[in-house]
Amino acid sequence: VSGVRSATVDLPWRDFQALLKWSIERKAAEEKKPPLPADYIITSSTYEGVLAADSAAFTLTLKLEILKQKGWKRIAVLPKNVAVTGMAAPAGKKVYLNATRSSYELLTTESGPIEVKIDFRVAATRSGGVNRVSFTRVVGGSSVLDLEVARRDVDVNVIGAQSLKAST
Repeated sequence: VSGVRSATVDLPWRDFQALLKWSIERKAAEEKKPPLPADYIITSSTYEGVLAADSAAFTLTLKLEILKQKGWKRIAVLPKNVAVTGMAAPAGKKVYLNATRSSYELLTTESGPIEVKIDFRVAATRSGGVNRVSFTRVVGGSSVLDLEVARRDVDVNVIGAQSLKAST
């Protein structure tokens, strides 16, 4: 109770014993819980982008399951060699984008499922008629790249891809 500095509570012995037993059992149950394997899981990541001559613009859609219930969570999402141009988090959820020395990360006290969208650009290099875009992706349960290329008859190579489907 706020504003009360001291008070006395009289409880019958049985009620006190029941309250004490409940408190001890609750604490024991909390201690028996196995530790979380991770603070969060990235269940999927989708990169939708357009490749131009000098850069590529992407929207990263991350689906997360935040397991840790209490406290702040730090979730690395993009390397620092990209230029973030915007972010959208679910309404009513407190999710912030933070830049560190080496990466961009999400900061949140939320738990449960969350979907976040991050818009970013990355420079493209051209050498010998080949355009290259390179950045470290977030490792998720499933990652999909949907890239629109402004030219026809183009070979696309994604390093480490288990499957590649091209359409024109």
